[in-house]
Amino acid sequence: MKYMFIPLACLIVLISFWACEDTDISENVDNSTIVFNGTGPLAMQVDQEADASDKFDANERGHEIIDGISEIVKGKITKRVFPDYYGGEYVDDDNNLVVLIKGDINEGREKIRQVVKDERIIRYKECKYSYQEMTDVIDIITDKFDKMPENVKDNLSIYCIYDKENKIVVGLKKCDHKAIEDFCKNVINHPSIEFSQHDRLSFEKPKPEPIKTVIIRREMYPGGYVSDGRLDSSYSGSWAFRARYIDDTTRVGMVTAAHVLSTDSAYIDGVYVGSQEVPILTDEIDASFVVVPSHLPPWHYITPDNFLSIEYSGGLYPNYENEMGELSSTLYSPVVGTPVNKRGWCTGRTFGYVNSTNFCAIVQNISTHLQRPISNMIYASLTSDHGDSGGIVYTYFSSTNKRCITGIVCSKDSTVGTRITKAELAIQALGIETY
Repeated sequence: MKYMFIPLACLIVLISFWACEDTDISENVDNSTIVFNGTGPLAMQVDQEADASDKFDANERGHEIIDGISEIVKGKITKRVFPDYYGGEYVDDDNNLVVLIKGDINEGREKIRQVVKDERIIRYKECKYSYQEMTDVIDIITDKFDKMPENVKDNLSIYCIYDKENKIVVGLKKCDHKAIEDFCKNVINHPSIEFSQHDRLSFEKPKPEPIKTVIIRREMYPGGYVSDGRLDSSYSGSWAFRARYIDDTTRVGMVTAAHVLSTDSAYIDGVYVGSQEVPILTDEIDASFVVVPSHLPPWHYITPDNFLSIEYSGGLYPNYENEMGELSSTLYSPVVGTPVNKRGWCTGRTFGYVNSTNFCAIVQNISTHLQRPISNMIYASLTSDHGDSGGIVYTYFSSTNKRCITGIVCSKDSTVGTRITKAELAIQALGIETY
């Protein structure tokens, strides 16, 4: 195994917000408590499947806008560049698409009208900062991370664009006047930044309980159990979705998070099922592709599947009497405010709302203690826990009867909230395709 990172959980309650201004930093303090958990009356639910059909049209208009006004710039990491008038977008509780406009709102509206097919569900709202301006701030923080003074680097937990409120949240373990001043001096001082106390907790994965369930069908499926060894293995996680190599479609397997397996081998119920070849845990990606070997005997071979079930027997294996359909091979990037669903062997099925589509968190190599950010993730208010890492996050539309692949569980964020690697970025990096 070449490397292995453990993502660091951090508390979800954002308290004591501070603004990063050139003026007196200590005077702008909000003592209210803000829970970073999405929109709507059901911001987080367990054991339910959220239907995003009511928000489908708003998402389609949002995708039209992003595709129509942005330019794709290729480099080490492919990025979108947005015009200065565009401040971001989100779906509100009434299923409208709210587009934020910086500057003259009428001029911004006219430019948006040129790229959308139907404007009836679009609402416009003035904002202070452009989305590109905030994206540039996020990139500066990421680029400067390795050169930060150790005290600043060690104190940084998360940073993200909080789309609905048109601001950047920077989470610090110690969030006092001196810590904020050090960050602004050594990293960036920008008025869009608000600071919060946000713990970065290191944790060891708990050993899974011995599996006592008699396995009738041992398969690889979204949300199913995977570990790096026999039943006493201390590292375990979940599968995300079925895939195959683009340049050799006969080589099939399942995707999970790169940090789940501490060795190259993957096991289910103590039985070897495949090997991860190039786990990726860098920049924007926490993903790995486990290939099922072709040399296994027929009675041993395990079939990668996209089967989804309503409940899991013993928390680990699907109850085939409650089949609810299959995961689609279609990829989908939901707009902020859209509900998404998760499957993982630890907490089963949960759903929540997308809060941010540009979320960054600091992870640490458990062996070398080297720290680095993973950026451009999705942050959603759904529940997850140890063992759900690598599980599937999908967007469900009953109107089209599709459960579309959205991402891969990277890690939980305390008791509410989950960090998610974008599936689109993961499959590009791994050289695979869904099927």
